[in-house]
Amino acid sequence: MREIIGGLIERSDSMDQSAHSDGEAGQTLLDASHCRISFFDRGSDKLVITFNSMGQILEDDFGRHFFKSINISQINVACSPKDFFQSLSRDSFLQAVGFVVAQHTDVVIYGTSLGGYAAIYFGSLFKARILAIAPRLPIHSYMEGLRSYHSDIELVHTDLRQMNSTQNDVLVVFDPEDEADSKFVSCFFADKNNTRLIALNGAGHFILKQLQIINMLGPCIEGFVRSGDFGEGAIDISAFTQPRRARAESALKRGDLAVARIEIEYLMKVRTGHDPFMTPWGLIKQYVELCDEIDIELPHILPTEYATLSRRMGQPSTPQKMMEAIIKHNYLTCQYQACLSLAELACVRYPESQIAQAYVEKARIVVGKIGPNQFPD
Repeated sequence: MREIIGGLIERSDSMDQSAHSDGEAGQTLLDASHCRISFFDRGSDKLVITFNSMGQILEDDFGRHFFKSINISQINVACSPKDFFQSLSRDSFLQAVGFVVAQHTDVVIYGTSLGGYAAIYFGSLFKARILAIAPRLPIHSYMEGLRSYHSDIELVHTDLRQMNSTQNDVLVVFDPEDEADSKFVSCFFADKNNTRLIALNGAGHFILKQLQIINMLGPCIEGFVRSGDFGEGAIDISAFTQPRRARAESALKRGDLAVARIEIEYLMKVRTGHDPFMTPWGLIKQYVELCDEIDIELPHILPTEYATLSRRMGQPSTPQKMMEAIIKHNYLTCQYQACLSLAELACVRYPESQIAQAYVEKARIVVGKIGPNQFPD
């Protein structure tokens, strides 16, 4: 029998099997146009409930390979792009996963970015430990004024400030220097006695990528799941990035492009800090120029940015196409000053590029209306 619950289709008498390329079969607890919940039974007493972050799709299962490797059962909750989990009600979520949760003695709810918000929102239904890394909700009014704010999408969830659950132990890991994530913490956790905050200054929003680069991601997540210990005392991001920054800058100054390229590739993957020299798009711009000057093909870099560009514009195969893709991306994400600067540079380097010429005009119009002082560095 299929029951219609809050606009979602739940299979209550049987669960579909969905096989992955590595042979692991997941049981579908809920399947709908905007939401999918899958269960991976690995026979453990512990259960981790994970939530996808922005950029993932319904078929993605956040952290599945990792939790499979440490043999911990998992429920993954995915939403379609631009849904922000708003199609999933708390009642529908509870009805879909409640019977599985009841079979486990220790439950951890985990997510990052949008998934971190969802972990907090839905995790309050259970007596569970919650790990939210760089939580963010781009459709909430606290994001107003930031370029990732999606005011056109309706927020139907109850505001976190109106939810007074005290049955959870919540750990929030964030960078106080990241404006959006810092706003989230100050807005929703000012008076929460059951919440512990870990501040990783300079880590930026993509903390998981940072921890992965310095080989701390697995130990931190597994430590929290097994014992509640995130192991933050062992994290020193700056020790890994500052020497790389110095070497990249020195190599650029002396014209050693091969060394500069290696260091810049590393730093782009880490995406750390707020130094204008090391902003993500500034680094990509320098990288494109380096690839152009030393005449090499673009390797598969930047898992996040490269995937975004590839999905929207196809895989750039030359420095010119990469630069044109970045120009478009800057414009689409309202980074008009960056778009204008890079488009003007592209017109000099690639005078035949009609894309660059078109976006010079587009960006000039917008910058002329708003003014350059309204844009971040």
